[in-house]
Amino acid sequence: MKYAKPTRVFVKKNRVIQTVRFHRKAIIAANLSFIYENRR
Repeated sequence: MKYAKPTRVFVKKNRVIQTVRFHRKAIIAANLSFIYENRR
């Protein structure tokens, strides 16, 4: 039972990090496409 809580917190942190990375990638892709459209 000692490892039950830390693993849950660790999983939550991993999920948050994954979502943040995903949003960063999406924002970067949106910015690149926006710049590409403006250059046309």
